[in-house]
Amino acid sequence: MLGDISTVRMRAGLIMSNVTTNNIGCLVGLFIGKLLLGEAGAGGGLVDEGRLVRIISCFAVPPTLFLLLSVSMPESPVYSAKKGDKEGVVKALR
Repeated sequence: MLGDISTVRMRAGLIMSNVTTNNIGCLVGLFIGKLLLGEAGAGGGLVDEGRLVRIISCFAVPPTLFLLLSVSMPESPVYSAKKGDKEGVVKALR
């Protein structure tokens, strides 16, 4: 929705910040959940420790990969063309 109501100049930054904060929020939530369940679930919790680690790993890997790989994402050819960067357009299309 941010991309639909923002100006062209601010669109990429707003969309990227929205996605990035969602991923950071997921990671923080998983970390806090692990801390809370780790202390309260010692021996009598609803989920055993091994299963909890597997669940957290399954949910933590995608946002972590996105945050690490988003730094190397190329510019889109449309964005480069609007800036007048012909070399960037050719580079993005290869």
